[in-house]
Amino acid sequence: FNVLGPLTNPSNVKYQLMGIYDPNLVYPIAEVLNNLGVKRAMVVHGSEGIDEFSLSGKNKVAFLNEGKIEKLEISPEDLGLKKCSIQEIQGGSAEENRRIILNIFNGEMGPKRDVVVLNSAAGLYVANKVNSLEEGISYAQEIIDSGKAMKKLEEMVEFTNFLSLQAKTS
Repeated sequence: FNVLGPLTNPSNVKYQLMGIYDPNLVYPIAEVLNNLGVKRAMVVHGSEGIDEFSLSGKNKVAFLNEGKIEKLEISPEDLGLKKCSIQEIQGGSAEENRRIILNIFNGEMGPKRDVVVLNSAAGLYVANKVNSLEEGISYAQEIIDSGKAMKKLEEMVEFTNFLSLQAKTS
């Protein structure tokens, strides 16, 4: 239910991927982002009510690009991904989610990887790193398969641990 946080981000972001829990807010939130000066954004309501892209059906999307907002419905099949049940992509506790991402980054295939790839592709597309969601899917798969995603995760964990240690000693 976090709508205000992304909209009041003090860093004045120009590119934003935002998930939203209510399908009726997708287009209005895109309009707000446009009024806030965001250049490119995707506001996504996943099928089954989740606040990110889902593989369980059609995703309601508002794509903001340089002042123009396009309303879209995107299904996993539209992007060459297999449709699955919401239960197949569901996470769990923090420990379970940690295990899931480590398994994905270590090569596990399946719906959980596909939903990570799809949401990563959307971020890459919004940030203008790729020219389409399909290209973003290929690029995200390449980053995971090459080990670069795991390496970046390890660097982030190391940095977070360093900051935690610094906070305890100061």
